[in-house]
Amino acid sequence: MGMGFFDYEVALEILGQSKQPLVSALFNERNRENPDQKLIAFLKKKKLLSTI
Repeated sequence: MGMGFFDYEVALEILGQSKQPLVSALFNERNRENPDQKLIAFLKKKKLLSTI
């Protein structure tokens, strides 16, 4: 279940400049033909840790 384009744009605005690379990488990986689940898990963890 991926984010829609509108949700992605809203997330970028809400998160601000600092998290844009992580959100973009996560969005791109999820939308690949064969997404790497380990990379997705890593990016999600990194995004979560960056909020602390």
